[in-house]
Amino acid sequence: MKNKLLAAVLIVALFIPTVVAIVSYSTSDRKTVVSAELAENVTVCDLDGKEYVFKNDNDEGKTVISRFQQMIDKAEAISALPDAIGGDAFYKITFSVDRLETVYQFYFAADGTDSYFVTSDGEAKRVSPELTEEFLTTDLAQSVYASSHAPRLTLSGAFAVLPLEGGEPASSWMYVNSTGKFVDANFSKADAAQAYDVDGGLALTFDREPDNLFVRVVGADGTELFNDQYSLIGNLTLEPGTTVKVEVGAKWYEDEARDYYGAMNYEFSATVSAPAEFYPGVTKLERGSIVSITAVNVHDPAKIKLSCEQDDGMKAVWYKDGDYYRTLIALDFEKGDGTYVITVEYAGTVSTLSLEVETPNAGDRDFSPMAYTVDDEVFAAAYTDEAIAEFQAIFDEQVKTSADVKLWDGAFLPKAAPDGGYGLLFGKMLNISNNDTSKRHDGVDYNGDGNVVAINSGTVAYVGETAFTGKFVVIDHGWGLKTWYSHLSQIDVKAGDELKKGDAIGKTGSTGFTNQTGVHVSMTVWDRIVMPYSTWNNNTDEGFTDAAGNAVGIPMYVKS
Repeated sequence: MKNKLLAAVLIVALFIPTVVAIVSYSTSDRKTVVSAELAENVTVCDLDGKEYVFKNDNDEGKTVISRFQQMIDKAEAISALPDAIGGDAFYKITFSVDRLETVYQFYFAADGTDSYFVTSDGEAKRVSPELTEEFLTTDLAQSVYASSHAPRLTLSGAFAVLPLEGGEPASSWMYVNSTGKFVDANFSKADAAQAYDVDGGLALTFDREPDNLFVRVVGADGTELFNDQYSLIGNLTLEPGTTVKVEVGAKWYEDEARDYYGAMNYEFSATVSAPAEFYPGVTKLERGSIVSITAVNVHDPAKIKLSCEQDDGMKAVWYKDGDYYRTLIALDFEKGDGTYVITVEYAGTVSTLSLEVETPNAGDRDFSPMAYTVDDEVFAAAYTDEAIAEFQAIFDEQVKTSADVKLWDGAFLPKAAPDGGYGLLFGKMLNISNNDTSKRHDGVDYNGDGNVVAINSGTVAYVGETAFTGKFVVIDHGWGLKTWYSHLSQIDVKAGDELKKGDAIGKTGSTGFTNQTGVHVSMTVWDRIVMPYSTWNNNTDEGFTDAAGNAVGIPMYVKS
């Protein structure tokens, strides 16, 4: 009996280490903690998103796993991560065995001090400086050093070109780590030359400018077309459709003030299309108006970047129109007069377009303030914060979308109410007499009883009524352009109806915030309300005309 008992005890003792090991990663609250001893592998995801997997069945893997386990075991508990590094990128370290994982987030400082990690349950700890310093000298720590990132070459603003494996000079990059010495960086290289279809010329840009950039271009027949500094490549003209071989040599010199140096060589073939060109429909226009911009030789409009220093809120959405891409740009009325310089970037090239913007000074279009009075009852019902917010919500939703085809036809009608007269014009600053409120008049009013018509062709985008606008209709003319008809007494169309220029949409009225019977018509390009006069077809100085004197509405460039 004693012998049997002794045997049982010995058998249990044999399993005690296993039981202890299991307990070390399976706890009562179901949280998983995989230790280095148990881990089958560790996955290291660095600051650049590169993943490295180390297995616990070889010397390298054991060393890496042990290094991180020591940093964990010897860390000092702290209350929380310092605020300064709370949003920084981190190393993701994952210990795993079977289907169990334990994840740590490590934050390393390049100088070896103040490095931290956070456990999977949110506990923050400070890593031993000695162990941090040891890690920072390894290849795994490369992404910690900003200077370790090999320069990136972009071709024609679209293609990331890798340096070639081998070649002359051999591609190499050196950076200074925490020891103060230069060490080799690991970076991606191409095994063979790549081929690209590029828009325009051979525009080369680096995220770290080289000290010396030499380019050689060879034609399909082996003829050398260019062999010089890249700064002179503007002298090289390539016919559309030309395929060339390009060799690029770049150098970054060693300098006492730098913590990097290196050399890169690249080789690729490129089939070059015609360079992109951009043209405004007009170069002189009134403040707050619409201008079209036409792109020629553009294949991917998503890569076009448009900006304007004088008007940083410009929105450009490009639409296919035959051989062109076009966009409608709304000028901000409040920006006023002056020269607007629009910068357009595409495929590594930059174009600048200048617009001369001025304020019209014709008679009652002087935009001077004027008193505006409505009945107190109307004011109390239609000019409240709630009423304005109700309409604004509809406005915000409507300006998000538009047809991707041009629905309007030529110039716009100057009158939405053919039998009515002009009332308030665009741009007047109205001082609401009922209180101290002022607002810019954002459309054109037409007075009198009668029909209201669509001032150009389009699709009815919205029909509804708010306290502020009264009964109103929105017509989508495509490409972000819409017209809005407010204060109607009757609506004769529904959403989705397709209209031609001059088709009836309802009757004038006095619904909403107004002091007269008529219709208020606004024009928008996306979320900007624009001055409509230049789109009219009344063949006066207000509208644009072609060479034959015909009104054109919104002029658009056509290549001759």
